[in-house]
Amino acid sequence: MNVRFEEQDIRFKISEEELKHLMQGHIVRVSLGLLVNSMTVLINPNALGEDMEVKHVLDDDTSYITLLVPSNILVDLHNMGKNRDGIEVKQGDLTLSLQVDVRKDSRPREKTC
Repeated sequence: MNVRFEEQDIRFKISEEELKHLMQGHIVRVSLGLLVNSMTVLINPNALGEDMEVKHVLDDDTSYITLLVPSNILVDLHNMGKNRDGIEVKQGDLTLSLQVDVRKDSRPREKTC
């Protein structure tokens, strides 16, 4: 997983394998050390509701950022095939996007009608 923070945007880019892992109900995570603190970013595929949302939790010396993703969003992402845009939603002033890395994506491009 690759996560990019940019002004009011957070982009989560995952591999095709990670998408499969999420669709099976498993959490995907990445951790990085930041001097004496650390940050863990998770994608939780077991969210309720219709849209993605992000939560931030501070716990002692670790910061957790969790993208909650309902299963319908994962199905839509899978069904769209190879697509650079992925799925994007607004959470207040924040834009969240979930994408599959097209460089290593074996899924065919979505057919246009």
